[in-house]
Amino acid sequence: MAQKSDQPERNVNEDSFARLRLLSKMKSRERESAAIRKESSRMKAQTKMEGRVFMKWMRTLPLALTLGLILTPGANPGAAQSDDASKIVAMENLWNQMQLNHDAVRWRK
Repeated sequence: MAQKSDQPERNVNEDSFARLRLLSKMKSRERESAAIRKESSRMKAQTKMEGRVFMKWMRTLPLALTLGLILTPGANPGAAQSDDASKIVAMENLWNQMQLNHDAVRWRK
């Protein structure tokens, strides 16, 4: 009969060990899930920040391109001349050609 009384104690000890193992597994799973949640929230914050940076570039880039296209023709030294200026340049070219050819008679025409 002494053996029968020892048997239930062993079951109680085995049950308590099983419960401890189960509790330790649950705690480790809770820690893992907490780490996963933390990593997930960090990734969401990083993605949100990257999205904001992307949106800033998407607003800035077209503005910079537009300004570049607007300002480039104004900075061009070979811009279109007025009619008077183009006539003066044409007459200077004619004068230079006549001097090279020694053709003063042509100028009077």
